[in-house]
Formats: sequence, C-alpha cells, structure tokens
Amino acid sequence: QLRDRLEAAFLEHPSAYWSEYLDAAGVPNGELTYTEELLEHEQVVANDYRVALTHEVLGEGEVQAPPAFQMQRTRLEPTKSSPPLGFHNREVLDELGVSDDEYAAWQESGLFG
Repeated sequence: QLRDRLEAAFLEHPSAYWSEYLDAAGVPNGELTYTEELLEHEQVVANDYRVALTHEVLGEGEVQAPPAFQMQRTRLEPTKSSPPLGFHNREVLDELGVSDDEYAAWQESGLFG
C-alpha cells in the first residue's frame, strides 16, 4: 500500500522536481538513467568512457567503461560483452551435480526460456 501511494505521488512531478525537493530536505538522491542517456552524459563523453563492443545476440553497440581506476598511461575497459542469458547454464548445473538426464528434461520442458 505504501508503494502504491509513493508511486502515485512521484508520478505527479518530473524527476527534476523530486531531486530538488529531496536536495532541499538534505536527502541524498540521484536520478537513474537508461543506457542510452548514460552514453550521452556530458561526463561520459568528455572522459571518453564509451566503448564499442560486439554482443553475441544484440550485435554491435556501445557501453560505458566504468572508471574504476585509471593509471596515467593505462586505461581499463571491457574487452568483450557479457554472455547471452543462459550461456553458462550447463557449466553451473554441472557444478551443482545436475545429471545430463535432468538437464535435458529441464531444457525440453522450457525451464530455461
């Protein structure tokens, strides 16, 4: 019930309003951004934190390289994309002791999507 009330209240104003409101009350806050918005953020662009990657399912795209730490001449960035959902199912279930027959039955039943 509280969640419903909060959601209704938050929908009454844009996020910028709520950010100012919470700032004035001394409440730490920050707006969540979608990947597309993040890639266009002025600091991401200015610091050259965009990296082109190829994903096995989605194809070519850009991601934000997190600036965990950066040395003067060495830049850390992702070298490959994350695997598709379920890519490591077999390996993980092997480690958990799931038999080939169980795995096949689960796969046939559509358990993995």
